[in-house]
Amino acid sequence: MEEREDKLQDSRWHKWEWVAAPELVHMMLDYYDFLSDSVLLQEKIVPVANDIMKFFDNFYTTNEDGKWVMNPSKIYLLPAWPKEWDIDFKLHAPKNTVITGKVVNGEIQSLDVNPVSRKNDMVICTP
Repeated sequence: MEEREDKLQDSRWHKWEWVAAPELVHMMLDYYDFLSDSVLLQEKIVPVANDIMKFFDNFYTTNEDGKWVMNPSKIYLLPAWPKEWDIDFKLHAPKNTVITGKVVNGEIQSLDVNPVSRKNDMVICTP
């Protein structure tokens, strides 16, 4: 696959991926530029853009040039799970990875990662 210069992110894996969330914000802002609708901006665009940017701040790092560094091998476990929901789960992840576990009162009670080598790629997010 041919390499291309990307001004937003620095990754050898994501050269041709369309990351929908920032693109959505860009399209919404274009729409605002066309309409100049301040109600749309305040009630829809700003809240959506704020949530999207918070997500990228939490789950993507930037390099010294300010480009996103995407880690396709990372597994984010329970990033949006409500603390009050108890669960027994089985997650099938990339690279033939299977993660099983149990969460009670927001605490992980048991966790099994197969293959074990993928445990280093996990980022456990506290509910």
